Amino acid sequence: MIFLFLFIILPLTDLVLLVYLAVKFSFIYTVLLVLLTGLTGIHFIKSQSAGTYSRIQNQFSSGNIPTIEMVQGLLLLAAGLLLITPGVITDAVGILLLIPPLRFAVAHALIRHFKSRIKIVTMSEGMFPGGFPGTDTDIIDGEWEEEKPGK
Repeated sequence: MIFLFLFIILPLTDLVLLVYLAVKFSFIYTVLLVLLTGLTGIHFIKSQSAGTYSRIQNQFSSGNIPTIEMVQGLLLLAAGLLLITPGVITDAVGILLLIPPLRFAVAHALIRHFKSRIKIVTMSEGMFPGGFPGTDTDIIDGEWEEEKPGK
């Protein structure tokens, strides 16, 4: 259902809105709007991605896993793709993702959503008396050397 929305309904709605804007105002203004949002999005993504990258580096250097920073980086990438894609709805969502507090809230919501769906299982050697499943216990370790004929 989500793929139907993303690949059929959303592009068609964006196309209808672009045609409506072109008829209502003018074709030139609509094209300029699409170009302006794309260029503005590229500018903001370049400036904000540098800050996100430095926060990721700081988290790594302090020994922490930069979960929120990585998700925000992915959201910046998504914002860039949405702003480059011509359309009114995609541009609006892309611009909303460029607002740092909103992007932070979306990142936290995504992390909570995926944390609730992930189950971490650890296994130790004692769990399987004969070794881990799929391991071959009849392995002989050795060295070999290829002899060339005639020597």
